[in-house]
Amino acid sequence: MSSQHQQCKQPCQPPPVCLPKCPDPCPPAKCPDPCPPIKCPDPCPPIKCPDPCLPQQCKQKCPPGPPAHHC
Repeated sequence: MSSQHQQCKQPCQPPPVCLPKCPDPCPPAKCPDPCPPIKCPDPCPPIKCPDPCLPQQCKQKCPPGPPAHHC
């Protein structure tokens, strides 16, 4: 008799089934920002040649007279 009194009057409900909750998937592996392109120092400025020599001024002037073709 006592065993009947110990029975649950309502059928015992199984504990709610806990679905195994997977943790959020890992975010995609975040690589560090790629290295910026190798920044070379500014290229050497173009070789700055001294001003070209001024055309040598003729020390002798054309002989006076009609313009000569060889001047």
